[in-house]
Amino acid sequence: MKPLSYSQIALYQSCPLHYKLQYIDGLKTKGKWYFSFGSTIHLCAEYFFKVRTPSPPSLEKVLKYYGEIWLSAGYQSAEEEARYKDYGRQILTKFWEVHSADFRLPVAIERMFYVDIDGIKLKGFIDRIDKLDSGGLSVVDYKTNKKLFTKADLENDLQLTLYQLAVEKMWFLPVEKLTLYHLRSNTTCSCAARSEEQLEAASRLVLEVAENISQNSFPATENQYCPCDFPEYCPYYIHKYSGIAPELQESE
Repeated sequence: MKPLSYSQIALYQSCPLHYKLQYIDGLKTKGKWYFSFGSTIHLCAEYFFKVRTPSPPSLEKVLKYYGEIWLSAGYQSAEEEARYKDYGRQILTKFWEVHSADFRLPVAIERMFYVDIDGIKLKGFIDRIDKLDSGGLSVVDYKTNKKLFTKADLENDLQLTLYQLAVEKMWFLPVEKLTLYHLRSNTTCSCAARSEEQLEAASRLVLEVAENISQNSFPATENQYCPCDFPEYCPYYIHKYSGIAPELQESE
């Protein structure tokens, strides 16, 4: 089967039918402002650290880059877009102040991985990997969520677990620290690396999801994100869209 990413696994967990419609049937999701905003800020954080010298780019260069790569999709009005564009400048200005003071080159930025888990390929991109003074590695994942992260969020974050799994497979070095970086407040929430038992449980989850997909198991599951972009195909919402949804081909 095709390689799986964290986002695909998470989507399958929340609603297998949504996964099928998006990743197998190829239906396109609607543009949303928070995806555009998050992607823009992520790209600027990458730009800040992705330098060849031990000096970061100036704030002026960061903000200039921000203006050049700004993504406009999904905003409801020019006023809303302008408001968030200004907010993004504030976030990046604080980001620059925090990280330029004691700047250290990371081991990797936006590192792509492609690893094998018992025959299933896992792929993705890791926002940042740092080298600790101890010699171990630290995995950092940027988030533009509104709410601050809790200890429970960090301890239950499957994405960080899969990232640790991938990093240790790629470099044969221990990951010692996992961090969720809250970009809106420029604060971090960190914990020690996952245990072997936790990594094994995550591997089993990847294999379980892959097996369910190969068995064409795609039940609709109600969750906090309902209705999604495809309510006309969902048994919980299709009664509102009778005769609208085009027929889909059966999965092989």
